[in-house]
Order: sequence, then structure tokens, then C-alpha cells
Amino acid sequence: MKKMISVFTILLTFFVMTCTASALVFYDSTFNDSDWSLTIQTKAGGGTVTAMQVATGGNPGEFREIINSVNYGPGSSVFGYHIRNGADYDPSTEGAIGSIDYSEDSIMFTGFGDGEATGPALFQNGKYYYSAQLYSNQSVWTHQSLLSLGEQDFHTLYDNNDHPDFSATGSIISFGFFRANTTTFGSYTIDAGIDNWTLKINPAVPIPEPSTMILLGFGLVGFGYLKSRNHD
Repeated sequence: MKKMISVFTILLTFFVMTCTASALVFYDSTFNDSDWSLTIQTKAGGGTVTAMQVATGGNPGEFREIINSVNYGPGSSVFGYHIRNGADYDPSTEGAIGSIDYSEDSIMFTGFGDGEATGPALFQNGKYYYSAQLYSNQSVWTHQSLLSLGEQDFHTLYDNNDHPDFSATGSIISFGFFRANTTTFGSYTIDAGIDNWTLKINPAVPIPEPSTMILLGFGLVGFGYLKSRNHD
């Protein structure tokens, strides 16, 4: 009987540990100013970023307006990293990250060309990282997404070979999005918006189907029962 209890204990422990490795989703469609921080990085002549919540006109309701102004000068660029307070993940305690899925609704109010470059951003170990780019260049709200992003898809503004650490030994990561603009010479301003920001963290370890867990349970129980009978 004690052996049977031990088998059930092992099974229950394994089941609980496995079920904790589930996907985690961060989402914001309200964009209260107090929920977001903004850090600006620049190159060459640089530029400015202004961001604020707007109560109406989103998709629907509230949204975050971002105004990027890049200064005159060859190679000038401005990057705004918008990090959501509380959108934190600790790989060392919550498990390694397998991939990240990202989506947003974006719009351009005034501007031209590609509008603002946009996409997921993160902060880890004192550094800001951004990924492959989408563009907020449509005059109507447009849904965009990037799927299955790994740590190699993110890098810093100043070093394309500097990547975050998604492994189980990695430090805490804070997530958000970025908006960026560059120029070859002249200055300009882009006024754009974001709504329905969504970032999904997929665990590195897949979760077994419930049917697999049930079969495993019966197998362990049966094995324990046979061993118990053989030793009687």
C-alpha cells in the first residue's frame, strides 16, 4: 500500500510541475500612462519621442499615441522603448522561453513612407532589445503580428550580435514594444498609434496532452501494483 501511495505522489508531482509550463500572455488595450515607461536611444543627430494615452479613437476606445521626430543629419535615428509595468518574466524561476508571439494594431495619423518601425521590445540586464520590424504606415487601424521569435531575433541598437538570454539561467525580462525612425539626411516627424498590444511567451518545454498524462498515470499505477504483488 505504501508503494502505491508513493506512485501516486510521484505522478501528482510530475503532473503539477508539467502543468506549470503553460504559455503566458501579456495584453493591454487601455494604455494608462502610469502603466508604461519610455526610454529613448539615439544615433548620430538623434531625435525625440513623445507618448501618451488617448481616450477615444482606438480600435476601439483608448490607445497609445507615439510621436517620433528624427533630427537633421546623415544616419540619425531615434528608438523609443515602451515597457509595460508588470509585464515581467523570470526564466530562472518560471522556465526557459521557447519562443515569443507578438501582435498589435497600429495606425499612422500623419507621416509618409514606412511610418514608424514597430515590434516587440524587452529589457534585460540593463539593456534594451528589439526584434524584426513591422511598420505603422496605414491610415486605418491594421492588425500585425510576428510569430515564433527566439532570442536570436532580438538585439540591441548598438550591437546586432548582442542577444537576450531566454534560457533557464537568464535573468528577469520586462516586455513592451518599440517605435523607431531613421533618416539619411533630412528631419521629419511621424504621428502614429498602437492598440491591443499582445505578447505571448511560449515555454521551451512542451506540455503533454491530458490523454498522455492519463496513460502515464495508469502505467505508473499498474507498474507499482505489479511490483507490490511480486514482492508479497
